[in-house]
Amino acid sequence: PYTTLFRSLSEEEYIPKNPMLKIKATKEPIRLRHALTVDEVEILRQKCENIREKELLEFTYSSGCRLSEIVDINKEDIDFYNKTLKVIGKGNKERVVCFNTKAKYLLKEYIMSRADNNAALFVASKGKHNRLGSRSIKREIKNIAIRADLGKSIYPHLLRHSIEIGRAHV
Repeated sequence: PYTTLFRSLSEEEYIPKNPMLKIKATKEPIRLRHALTVDEVEILRQKCENIREKELLEFTYSSGCRLSEIVDINKEDIDFYNKTLKVIGKGNKERVVCFNTKAKYLLKEYIMSRADNNAALFVASKGKHNRLGSRSIKREIKNIAIRADLGKSIYPHLLRHSIEIGRAHV
């Protein structure tokens, strides 16, 4: 930020010389994002106990959607033919995400298994079948992870980071 300020002050001749020209910019340390291996994702898949868990895991993994995006998805948002959907993401930006064929068939199976009229893609399995919130989705993923016993913390955003690894092996 100071580089731009001093450059502007120098160009506008408020100061005789830009003092930042001799100062090298510091680099932010690069943090490696941790991701699940393809084998770990497969173990998680095997530990799902019902169609909603299977679809929630597969959709989160294959689409790379943010948790808030998953919460907001409605059934009508899904384009099954192209295996895509539009989501409103960070910064209120609309983007198109893709999902894999396995997620497509699990989505269809999950939607057909539901006995409610809620527009939400993911709903509670009991009670009034209300839209699943972010805490519920986190809990569902955590429960699958506990059964998988992978020895690491598993959460929806980790699945988002794991998408690249999964696609590199397809």
